[in-house]
Parts: sequence; C-alpha cells; structure tokens
Amino acid sequence: MRNNNYTLIAALVAAALGVSTLSGCNTTESTANTQSVLANQETVVKSQNDQRQYRYVELDNGLKVILVSDSSADKSAASMDVHIGHMADPKDREGLAHFLEHMLFLGTDKYPNVGEYNEYLKANGGWSNAGTGQEHTNYFFQVNQDSLEEATDRFAQFFISPSLDTQYVDREKNAVHSEYSMKIKDDARRIREVLKDTRNPEHPSSQFSVGNLDTLADRENDALIDDLKALYKENYTASRMSLSLVGREDLDTLEKWAREKFTAIPNNGSKSTPAKVEPYLPEQLGVKINIEPMKDIRKLTLAFPVTKSTQYFEEKPLTIISSLLGQEGKGSLYSHLKNQGLIESLGTSAYGPDDFERFTVRITLTPKGLADYQQVTEAVFSYLQLLSNEKYNQQYFKEQAAISKNSFDFVEKQGAADTASNLSRQLQYFSPKNILNEGYLYNDYSHQLITEYLAQITPENMRLVLVAKGLTTDQVQPEYNTPYAMSKINAEEMSRYQSPKSIDAFSLPAPNPFIATNLTMKKVESDANKPVIVFEKSGFTLWHKQDTEFRVPKASVNVQIYSDQAGKSALSRAKNYLYSALLQDSLNEFGYPAKEAELYYNVWSTSA
Repeated sequence: MRNNNYTLIAALVAAALGVSTLSGCNTTESTANTQSVLANQETVVKSQNDQRQYRYVELDNGLKVILVSDSSADKSAASMDVHIGHMADPKDREGLAHFLEHMLFLGTDKYPNVGEYNEYLKANGGWSNAGTGQEHTNYFFQVNQDSLEEATDRFAQFFISPSLDTQYVDREKNAVHSEYSMKIKDDARRIREVLKDTRNPEHPSSQFSVGNLDTLADRENDALIDDLKALYKENYTASRMSLSLVGREDLDTLEKWAREKFTAIPNNGSKSTPAKVEPYLPEQLGVKINIEPMKDIRKLTLAFPVTKSTQYFEEKPLTIISSLLGQEGKGSLYSHLKNQGLIESLGTSAYGPDDFERFTVRITLTPKGLADYQQVTEAVFSYLQLLSNEKYNQQYFKEQAAISKNSFDFVEKQGAADTASNLSRQLQYFSPKNILNEGYLYNDYSHQLITEYLAQITPENMRLVLVAKGLTTDQVQPEYNTPYAMSKINAEEMSRYQSPKSIDAFSLPAPNPFIATNLTMKKVESDANKPVIVFEKSGFTLWHKQDTEFRVPKASVNVQIYSDQAGKSALSRAKNYLYSALLQDSLNEFGYPAKEAELYYNVWSTSA
C-alpha cells in the first residue's frame, strides 16, 4: 500500500473517533445516574439503564440473598458463593476443597441419582459450573426461565444434604488428578506454583491448590472421605454463604422460593478470617526469581505485596496507580519502552486473598528487553516517581470518575449466569447497596492512601520474576517439574532501582479530550432504519446508520479498505497483516485516551 493510504486511514480513524465522541451529545446535562429499590432497609443502587428489579433479604438461618427480577429474561440462573477455597485445605490434604466441589455434584439425599442435576438442566436448556479459588468456591447454573424453581430445589440440596457417597471417591479423585495432569505443561500453572513455593510456607496461599492422587490418597487412620466430610461440616454453613437468584418471576415469588428452599441450610456460626501470618518472609522480598518455561516466551513481572484495598473501593488508590502506570498514551512508560524496542506489551493489576494483594506489573519483553531487563525495571521505578503529584492525581481521579459515571449510567445487561455468579461473590464483600456499583464509584480522592500504597511499591518490597528460556536455575518445583532459582537482588542493582534516572520522555497523561460531558441522545431521524452516505470522495465512502434499538450513547466504527492485491499471495497476505499491525502501533498513543473513555476502535486485515 502507498503512503497516502496510510495517511487516509489514520485520518479516518481519528475522524471516526471524533464522531463517536459527539454522536450522543447535544446541549443538556445527563439525567440522574441511578435509581434505587428499597428492600429490607437496604438500597440496591442500579444504573438508569438497568430494567431489572433487585431485593436483598437475609433468611432466618443468616443466609444472605440477592434477588433479581428480569421480566424480559429468557434464561434464569442461580449462584451460591461459599467463603472457603483452597487456602482452607489442611496442610496434608492439598486439593481437598477442589475435590469437595467435585463431590457435591454426585447426588443428594433428596435427589440421589448421580447426574440427575445436570441432566435436568440439560433437558431444560441449561448448564452448570463451579470453581474453587483461594478464598471462595462459586457454584452456579443457568436454565430456561420456566424451570428455575425445580432447578433451584435441586441446587439447594448441595448445601443441605449432599450424598458424599464413598463409591464415587476414587472416580472423582481421578477426575481431579486428570485436571492436574492436563495442565502439567501449562506455563501459567507452572509459573504460579513456583511463585507459591517461594512464599512463606506457613501462609495458606503457598499450598498446592489443585490436588492429585498423592495429596488425596487414603492413609492409615486417615480416610479421605472423613477429611472431606469434616471440611464440609465446618465450612459449608449459611454464615459463610451468599446466594443470588435471577429469574423472570417477581421479587415476592423469588423471595418465597429462596426461603422455602434454602432456609434448611445449617448455620454453625463459622466465619472466614484472613490469614494471620505474613505472606512473604524477609528473604523472599527484594528478590529475583528465574523460571524456565515450556514455550519460548520472555516475560518480566514485578510483584509487590500490599495492603488489601477492598475497603477503599470509593477512593480506589490502587486503581489510580495501576491506571497511570499502565497508560499507553503519549509520555507513558509503555510508549517509551516500546519505542526503545524493549517490550511488546505492558499491563498492571492487583489481586489477592483476604489478607493482602499483589500489585503486579506484567511485561512481555523483546529479546533486547530480556538482555537489559534492568533498564526496563529502572524505567518502571522512574515513572512511579511521577505518581506522587497530588494536584494531578486529583484531576485524573475526577476524569476516571466521569468515565465511570458514564459507563455505569449506560451499563450493558449481562447474561443471567454471569449476573448470578458475580452478585453472589460481591455480596461477600460489599453492602447490598453497592454490589452493582462498587467498581464504578469514585467518591473520595485520598492522596494519603495513594502515598501509602506508593510507599509499598518499592524495590525492597519487590519480587522480580523473569520467565525465559536459558535462564540460570538451581531448583525444581516438584508438582510441575519447573526449573527455577531465587536470589536476593544484589546491592548494585538494588541501588539502581532505588535511585532511578529521570527520563525526559516521561510525562503524566494530558487531559482526556474524549470524555463525553453531554450524553443526551439525538432525535431518531425518519430514515434512521437505513444507512446513509455522509461523506464521499474518489475511492472512499463514509456511511452512517443511527441506532434505533438500544438507544445508548455508544458507537461502532468500522473501516474496510479493499485491494485486489491483499490475498494475491502468501507474501501479500503477510504484508497486509504486518501493515495493519504497524498501523495499530502508530495509532496507539492517539487512540489510547479514546479507549480509556470507552470509545473503542480496531484495525485488522483479511485476505479478501
């Protein structure tokens, strides 16, 4: 393709983004962003775009329940979240919580036939699943809207009277072992287990979580089924559970079913409590960890254990730090490292169990970046120094608040199963009032909290993880046979990170010009059902069709460029793909603020 085509595409995408910014804007302010439904003295705050009705109730046994009535639903769902995960496994029974998850699907006293639950769901257009995490096990199903009551009755028995039949122990042990075996060459699992093995062995997050035939074996005077029943009796209690029901029925009917079917769940008063020991020993911080992968990949991860941030969901200190560090616009850490040919991608996140979080910077390195990972790491700490700017951070917080408000006002409807699973988990941590909007709230900027978290993101508190072929290793992680090595970062390297050089290319993001301030919908034109040409010149036509169905201030921009050379040969197709990749890169600094404001675009190539 010729250079003038490149200019045209860049201009077109820029223009299209501008159109999408303005497409929902006229002259008046947005209406109020929330509606509230009062129930049991709790207000569930929902989006103005959300037509569902919500009610929170607490059953006589203490079970927390969120009910969702959706009069237009064609599918219904339920989810039970149990505040117990693999961190509750006894030290000599790793994988027991996961194994218990499997066993609950194998019949109950009321419905003893193995497989009857899933057969009923399948016969009624449904399915089920479950997952065991660090602190939670979440069970959920989806079914045709007219089958919710019967499906829920079967589901409730998991938590009242499961069979836990000994005749299926060996079968499910082998199923768990198969899950483990299938992932034994999966690099994500292999890396995860190395990181566990290099934590404080007294902290439950260090335990092998999946389980296998060794950890789940019967032993002298220690039968697996006895340990399983003990774990269930202690932890599967209404005091650790939260339930969600999503159906077409009205809220009164859903509440009636919840009370009828789930009040029999016992409550022994047991509560989940955060671990009391430190997740890392002093010798496990300020370290470099080398890991040998199966695939030819090059990854650098900088991880920092920090204070749990859930309680600060209205201030969002980690979210602000993560967003600024992960920026890809002009002056960003990403742009600088990409322009230097050191990285391919960069992302940030924060996640962890109930007692701490891991703030993580994940970077995919080029071969050049792998050879000079210290330069990449130093650049991270150099950029972090910019984030102590109180005045700027407060301005950026307000920008994020505006973006989130727009997002929440016009949030799109989730499917029934996703809604149920998410809400049952949210109810474990947040007031019913905030289970829908906690991720969107930016109410109280706190520079003190930003400062406190930045004080934890330091070289001394860092675990630098390199994953690449050919690294020096001296140990092997046993469950996944993964070579690795861990050593303290030497004094010279540590000093480099503690006093990083300033980088002239760095700057904090400019004010985002793509944040919409007026979201009043345009009047639907009489011919809106048909696309119309709004701009045309030789070789180029711009069409527009106004949305008449969803009526939300969002736009979809699609650009297609046709060439009879595109699929002519393998070389042409390769050039086509390479050109689109280069175009994506060249547009990224300009387009990233638009993406941050949820105005998305994409550029791709085909052979036709």
